[in-house]
Amino acid sequence: MTVSFNKRLGVATLVALALSAAGLAQAATLDNPGFESGLTGWSITGTVTAESTDVRSGTLAALLADDSSSLSLTLSSAIDAASIASFGFWARSDAGLLSLVVLNYSDGSSSGTDVSIFDLGNSSWTYYDLSSALSAGKSLVGFTLYGSSAAASVIDDVTLTTLTTAVPEPASAALLAAGLGLVGWRQRRSAR
Repeated sequence: MTVSFNKRLGVATLVALALSAAGLAQAATLDNPGFESGLTGWSITGTVTAESTDVRSGTLAALLADDSSSLSLTLSSAIDAASIASFGFWARSDAGLLSLVVLNYSDGSSSGTDVSIFDLGNSSWTYYDLSSALSAGKSLVGFTLYGSSAAASVIDDVTLTTLTTAVPEPASAALLAAGLGLVGWRQRRSAR
């Protein structure tokens, strides 16, 4: 009886592992995150231009001239903060990087991110992760990056990826079913 139970447990474990293999996937959620289409899709105030001489990747980046310059993006739909896998941007500046980052939520609230997370005078490209600045239990609808009074800031490759449940393709499901059927048939045959 114990042997039969262990075989059933083994099959149940195999099924659970196979189903969890679908797991979570990441989906990119921004249009024009690397400014390859210029500033299309982004709202700007002040002096913000598409920069082609100082880029991290691709052919263009966004240049915020000073602290009266801002770059905003409104998302096409609200994203639950708990489902955001990564959120940040690459930036560089010779003197001051950014004065403020504001995150906007679906309930109408917003939160300004502490400026101390940004280096002053970081002349090499650096990734700034905003994931920890998200407010738990809220849904992000947009964000704004504000330039610095010390010097121009260059922004490139903004990332916002979400966790989504992966749905297996029919061929994968058929392969899984065939494999589980084969395991069951083999166990039944060895029990005889």
